[in-house]
Amino acid sequence: MEPFDSIEKLITEHGSAAILREHIALLKEQMTAKDAKIKELEVLLKHTETKLDDYKRQVDRFQDEKPADRCPFCRRTTGQLTKLDPHPVFHFQGWKVAHYKCSNPQCGKTYDKNLEG
Repeated sequence: MEPFDSIEKLITEHGSAAILREHIALLKEQMTAKDAKIKELEVLLKHTETKLDDYKRQVDRFQDEKPADRCPFCRRTTGQLTKLDPHPVFHFQGWKVAHYKCSNPQCGKTYDKNLEG
């Protein structure tokens, strides 16, 4: 049965090559899809990093413009703005009432200030 063994071996090897070719083609398709997804995620990451940088600049600018207020009780610059309301009388002129809370643990008092518009 030697001739049949060699024919069977030839068929098995040829069949395996076709299966391997299919597997390789499938792997190539998967790699192409993964590469496309990686590129998509890289673009999304770049966009997100740009937005994060913009937000960081906004926070820095706000902190530069609005430093902590000086507490009238402990005289430290630890007053944190908690609320901003229209002024009850001069709201039509753009005035506001700023409500602060001192973040100094020894003080912790609240106070208000009128802000002209």
